[in-house]
Parts: sequence; structure tokens; C-alpha cells
Amino acid sequence: MNCPRLAGFKVPIDKVFLQLIPVPSINTQKILIHKIEESLSLHRKMRDKAQVQFEASQRLFKSFLQEIFCDQNTKKWGRSRLGDICTFVGGMQPPKSLFKYTKEKRYIRLIQIQDFRTNEFPVYVPESEGKRRFEKDDVMIGRYGPPLFQILRGLSGAYNVALMKTVPKEGLFKRFLYYLLQEENIQRAVIDQSQRAAGQTGVQKTFLEKYEVKVPSIEEQIKIANKLDDKKNLCDQLINSIKSQSDTIKALPQSILRDAFQGNM
Repeated sequence: MNCPRLAGFKVPIDKVFLQLIPVPSINTQKILIHKIEESLSLHRKMRDKAQVQFEASQRLFKSFLQEIFCDQNTKKWGRSRLGDICTFVGGMQPPKSLFKYTKEKRYIRLIQIQDFRTNEFPVYVPESEGKRRFEKDDVMIGRYGPPLFQILRGLSGAYNVALMKTVPKEGLFKRFLYYLLQEENIQRAVIDQSQRAAGQTGVQKTFLEKYEVKVPSIEEQIKIANKLDDKKNLCDQLINSIKSQSDTIKALPQSILRDAFQGNM
């Protein structure tokens, strides 16, 4: 007689139920449970500490930005509307019927916001449909959230309507622009406006074009961009290190239970 199978098991259910498993005495069970609970409590403390460290590492770079763009440093900088010093180019949305999920000849990667976080869900479209394109050093804006108004770079390909390319005009250094758009006052103003806009969602191009910013000379922009590049690299290394620790910590509960039931505690 064929028996139904449990997901993940390669043996019939009747044979699973007939398996003999070692069961310790009640006193041993109590001691084991106490040790497991102690270990899991320590795990939760380690997990919470890692989360605090991760959040602090993310705030660290924001503090560097705030220091650079504080009023004391920017009081002698010139003022310009963003629309006068750069151009915002929205993306295009090819029909989903044309999507491919593996690379094919004469197809190009269609970059979406999520692709800056993970490479697990690639989408490709015919080159003829991927008319709005960008390079790795281009400054991209994530128009929708969460989180809203992300400033992105590092990928290349065609881009969809959820992204907007920011092209600097003469006198504006591209790498400085990348950090300028992450400045706290700009971030707050754009996000607040997007949330207030009745019947509209996401970052509004017209609001960005009218928004006034302070910009130093091109020579100063280059110095600032170089300095912030170094700071960002250090912060990224710190974040990656904390992420690696967090991944190890996340795997601990299974390790604790495995050791417990193998008699290694």
C-alpha cells in the first residue's frame, strides 16, 4: 500500500511513525530545556545587539553627510534650482509580455528598484524596448518606496518607470550630485511633498526641478566627493562586517537545538 509522503521526507509516513527515537528521563529533559532556554536567551541578546550596531553603522554615513552640508560649510556656496543644474529623465515600462527571465541575444537587463538590493530576480527585455538606459556611475532616483526617494548607483542597463536618471549639467560634478541628493534637508523636503501630494504617489519631477540647493565651485565639489567616497567605503565595509555577523547569529538557534538533541550540551 502506498502511503502519502510528508513534504521534505523521502520515506512513507508509516515508516516515520515507526522510527524509534531516544527520550531522556524527565529530569534530564528539564535540564536540557533549561540549557536550551539559556542559550536562546543569549542568542536574542546577541541578535538585538547586532541590530543596534547595524542601525548605528547606517546612521554613521548620514552623520558624515550632515557634517559636510551643514550651514556653516555651505553659507558661501551659490544657490541654484535643481532643474537648472541637472536634468531628470524618467524611465519607460515595456509590456510584461516581453519579459524574459534569462539573458538572451539582443536582450538587455531591465533594472528595477529591487535590483539594487538583490540580484535574484533579473528581468530582460528586447534592446529595442529598452530605450532609457544608464551606466554604473549614473545617479538614479528611486521614485517609489519604501523607502521613498532612494539615491542609487552601481548598476547599468535599461530602467523602468520606478527609476529616474539625474544628468548633471556643466558645472555640476556627478559624484557630488550623488551625495547632494542624499542631504538631509533635500530628503525630508521631497519625502514630505510626496506624502502630501493629493492623488499622487512617489517623487515628483516638477518638485525636484524647482527645489533650490546650495552648490560650491566644481573644484570644491570634487574634493567633497572624494572625501565622501572614502567615508562611504569605510561605512560599507563596516555594514558588510555586521551583516556577516548577523547571518551567523541568525543560524545559531538551529545549531543550539541540533547540539542539544545530539547530546552536546
